[in-house]
Amino acid sequence: MHADKLLTPLQMGAIALANRVAMAPLTRLRNIEPGDVPGPLAKEYYRQRASAGLIVAEGTHISPTAKGYAGAPGIYSEEQVRAWSEVTESVHQAGGKIALQLWHTGRISHRSLQPNGDAPVGPSAIQADSRTNIRAADGSLVREQCDTPRALEIEEIADIIEDYRRATDNARRAGFDLVEIHGAHGYLLDQFLSPQANVRADQYGGSVENRARFLLEVVDAVVAEWDADHVGIRISPLGIFNGVTNTDQLEMALYLAEQLAKRKLAFLHISEPDWAGGPVLDDGFRAELRQRYPGVIVGAGGYTAEKAETLLRKGYIDAAAFGRSYIANPDLVERLKRNAPLNPPKPLIGPPRQAMAIRRRQPEARRHAGLGNLQRHHAVAGVYLLGLAIMVMMIVAMPAMAPGTPHHPRRHHDHQRRRRDLEIRLRGFRVPVAAEMQARQCHQPHHGGMGHSGGQAQQHGLAHRTADGDDEGGHHGLGVARLQAVQSAERDGAGQEQPGVALLQQSGEGIHDSFQAKWEWGDYTYPQY
Repeated sequence: MHADKLLTPLQMGAIALANRVAMAPLTRLRNIEPGDVPGPLAKEYYRQRASAGLIVAEGTHISPTAKGYAGAPGIYSEEQVRAWSEVTESVHQAGGKIALQLWHTGRISHRSLQPNGDAPVGPSAIQADSRTNIRAADGSLVREQCDTPRALEIEEIADIIEDYRRATDNARRAGFDLVEIHGAHGYLLDQFLSPQANVRADQYGGSVENRARFLLEVVDAVVAEWDADHVGIRISPLGIFNGVTNTDQLEMALYLAEQLAKRKLAFLHISEPDWAGGPVLDDGFRAELRQRYPGVIVGAGGYTAEKAETLLRKGYIDAAAFGRSYIANPDLVERLKRNAPLNPPKPLIGPPRQAMAIRRRQPEARRHAGLGNLQRHHAVAGVYLLGLAIMVMMIVAMPAMAPGTPHHPRRHHDHQRRRRDLEIRLRGFRVPVAAEMQARQCHQPHHGGMGHSGGQAQQHGLAHRTADGDDEGGHHGLGVARLQAVQSAERDGAGQEQPGVALLQQSGEGIHDSFQAKWEWGDYTYPQY
């Protein structure tokens, strides 16, 4: 099916979109710490995808206490505003439109991420059955159980509403075309909506109207700071995420749609539940939602071009947001125009600690440790590779058949399965180790602190991980000055060229301030959870 409807223009509030293809917010977790500042990679990453009708940038916390993931960016300091200004300018120069997602994670957080090591906050003191990303002692990114939150006081709720207002002003000053309020996926606003996370007995708990009160007050404050034509919101009706199950909350979903319609927002972004294990939204629900909300609806959640076209033609949505597809295909719009094949997902398989090797911004003395660090990393990698080589030889040397039974099929099957399992483990390990060693060579100081001029790490199909988040993310700390998209023809099994395959090319020009990255296999990664 050709993406005819997807490629038509759309008026979204105050802005005109060139097409109805949106890039979904994808949590990157590769920003500069301390400070939670977007780095050079963010500027190039979003510029590459500027052909989308609208980019919704990654979840961005509105205050230090709103933070729930190590490496996520903020929008509460002047340094962050300046950094985001460079991102928006880059997107606008490429002809794109970009919105910022305003984010408070609530109880999906950890004491190590909070100011003074305090407990995170939530509607009630109920621990989420979920994990988040924090820093280990060595600076690596690890997954840990979220800490039990403390319940917000009434006065604190007002303070958070003010944080949303201030973040909106900052986003506007940073040059964003719109803001999107994150009211989905088990984060703070969604926690208030859920009777599982919210057992309050005041005006913010109990009935549907009370549980929706906080979200609607945030919407009103953000609209008052800018205007309705520059504000959208993302919700996940009937969704399952971060320890919240809303599959029985149909009444809440329709109530929100009705209340948000009264505010005439630029758009309502629906994160559909089936991508995260929830139910599939049927046409009955979609028709009811459309009746309650006549404005612009953006659908998201495991969308294909075929699904988007079908729902656009039925009138259930006005635009479609793509997440995973955009990580693997920065030129997604051009591929849809040509009806060209998409880069397939290439998930990372392997030891998570090695696959998530991340370095914090380091003091000057440690940055210039140089050769000693490189030798140490090579030694560690050498031990690992030696062990893996021994494992390979042991597996290969194992007889495929039992003695005396040269054609025993079960023994042959078991041998092939063991070899296949080993190959999978080796692939998952080899990629991060090889990529890290090559990238670290680019990072080492050379002649007065410049990056090693002879170590340009140009890897086609092996880029630093940029995970899919909210949809989730990663860090890049290894001295890559820029990433640029290059077009390269790939050949299929019959030797035919496939047009427009976008690969990431790294250029090692020695940036010492580490922006952070996980590793990916090829140019696509799965979310962390």
